[in-house]
Order: sequence, then C-alpha cells, then structure tokens
Amino acid sequence: MKLRFLVSILLFLIFLLQAYAKDFSVGVSPSLIDLGEIQQDSSKPVNFFIVSPSNETIIVYLQAVQPLIDFFSSAKYKEYIFNYSEEQTPAWVQTFSNPVELKPTGELQTYGGSIKGWREVNFLLNIPKNAEPGYHLVEIIPKPSLPQSSLGQVGVQIATVTPVFVLFKIPGNAIRDGKILDITTGSYTGNGLQLLVHFLNTGTVTVSARAEEIKIFDSEGNLIKTLSSSQEKVKPNEKKILTAFLPLDGIKEGEYQVYAKVNFISGSVEKNSTIKILSALAFAPQPAKPFEFPFWILILVGIIIIIIIAYRFWHEE
Repeated sequence: MKLRFLVSILLFLIFLLQAYAKDFSVGVSPSLIDLGEIQQDSSKPVNFFIVSPSNETIIVYLQAVQPLIDFFSSAKYKEYIFNYSEEQTPAWVQTFSNPVELKPTGELQTYGGSIKGWREVNFLLNIPKNAEPGYHLVEIIPKPSLPQSSLGQVGVQIATVTPVFVLFKIPGNAIRDGKILDITTGSYTGNGLQLLVHFLNTGTVTVSARAEEIKIFDSEGNLIKTLSSSQEKVKPNEKKILTAFLPLDGIKEGEYQVYAKVNFISGSVEKNSTIKILSALAFAPQPAKPFEFPFWILILVGIIIIIIIAYRFWHEE
C-alpha cells in the first residue's frame, strides 16, 4: 500500500513538472531560413522570431552549433547533400544581443495555440573570403531560462526548443570526393593491432569520412574479421588516418588480404591491399633484467692493486 502511494505521488510530480515546463516553452518562427546564394567575404543580416505562451518574462540564450547531417534526410533537401560542405559554420554567426529578454506582449491566437510573448531576433552571418563552395548549414538553438528575479536564485534552463536552421549556398564548384591511399598496420596494443586506412579528400569541400567496412582475409580467401573505423572530418586536399582495432585472438602470424570501404555520406571509395601481422608477443614490453654487478671490475681493481704493491716492493729493494 505504501509503495503504491509513493508511486502515485511520483507520477503526479512528474506530470506536474511536465505541465510546468510547457508553460515556459519557447518556439521559433520560421524554423528554417533559406538565404539562397551568398558571396564569399560578405555579411548577411538574418532574423527570426522567438515566441512563448507564457505570462512570465523569459531569458533566451542563443547558441550556434554545427548541425547533424540528418537535416538532409528529408525528401526536399536530400539532393543537396551532393553539394554540401561540412565546413564549421558556428563561428560565422555574430549576435547583436545574447541573451535576449522575451516579455509578454499580449495574446495572439495561432493554429498552434495561444502566444503571449514574441520578439524578433537579429544576427549577422559573416562569410569568410576562403569559405568553401556549396551548401552550408548552421543551427541556432534558443536556450530559455527564468531570470533571477523570478526564481529568487540563479536562473536555470527550463525547456528544450525547436532550433532554427539557416541554409545558404556559397558559389563555386562543390565536389565531395576522396580516395584511399593505403591500408597499413600501426601499433600493437595489448593483444590487438591498429589498422590504419589513409584517406585523402580529393574534393573541394570538407567531408566526414569513416571506414565502415574493413575486412581481413587469410591466404585461402576466408573472411576472418570485419571491422569499422573512427569517423574524421577531412578538409579539401587533407589526408586523415581512419583507425580501427584488430583483436589478434586466434590470428596467426603472416600475410593477410585486407579490403576497406570508406563512406563519406554522399559516396564511397574502396581499396584492396596486403598487410603483414606479426606476433603480438614480439612487441610486448620485456621485463626489466635485475641489476648484475660487473665482477670483472673487481678483478681489474685487484690486478691494479697487485701491480702497485709489486712495483713498490721492487723499488724498495
């Protein structure tokens, strides 16, 4: 009975907290801003609205982040991925006021419900002169919190909101491409071996590259291991090593065929190579030998002493 009562109280408190959070939620309009084409070494003013159904004054912080590639999963924008640059864009955002204060300004009925506070937010998008060509994306995340006067203490974040995506295109030939230069072995660690896939970005834009398939075959063509590597951001004309870890349990010393496939989201490249695997024991740290005193030094000292004594005895005679 006590347990049921405690569970009921807990569920009530969770419901109450959720209802309270909704009172202080913050929305954005629009959620996507398409700026079209912007020239390098230029600036573009951008604006959007933050809105709230709350009667309270809310402090909204604006954070610019690099968005996930999932944005291009929608049917409307999926073709953009082939001309998309993954160059870092958050530093291009220059806010005029951060945070901003969102006060109740009246009541406005919309299809999504009642809005009691709204405010226009403005910032400047500064495009550097060496910006890569192609489509770019930046995400602006509003982070609302109550001011100190409302809480009687330090403000806390009170809601998660829908971000604003800003899409724009830099003129030029945006190419996403790359090649695998080589597949080599790295360091022996414990009972394993690093496999290194050397990837070169031969395109004109930054891409995310990952060796999603690394297959190891023995001399008879039997598949013995399938691995995947870490993911790396690779700039144009830059080479990055995509590292995977091969456990050596049950793998004998010798030569092996290796196949690697590197995926850079809009395409992939493949390569076959040969690697040589040595016994991991040969690379294991050897225990330090105990110190052994060089007794030949004692013999040498003894000979010197005998010679000195004999010399003195001889001259005293």
